[in-house]
Amino acid sequence: RRLDEEDTYTEVTILRLHDGALSKIRPASLQASLATELRGQLVDRDVVVRIRDRVARGRAKKEFVVEPQPYLGRPHGAGGPRLRERTAGALLGSA
Repeated sequence: RRLDEEDTYTEVTILRLHDGALSKIRPASLQASLATELRGQLVDRDVVVRIRDRVARGRAKKEFVVEPQPYLGRPHGAGGPRLRERTAGALLGSA
C-alpha cells in the first residue's frame, strides 16, 4: 500500500423493506449470516464490517461488528479412516 493512498470504505443502506422481510432481517441474524458468507474474505483481508441499526430504540444494541467465527471441527484429513475407505470396506464386507 502506498503512503499517499487514502482509506476507502463502502456503505450500503437498505431502505423500504417489505413487511415480510422486515421480520426476518434483524441485525443479529444479518451479522451471523454475513460472518458465515464472508468468512474467507474477512480472514484474508484487513477489513471491518459494521452493521448500524438506525431503527433500534432505547437501550437496544445499535452497532454490530461482523467477525468470522473459527472453525470448530477438525481438519478433513485428521484422524480415522476417510469416508471413501469406509464405504469401500463396507461394500467389500471387510469393514
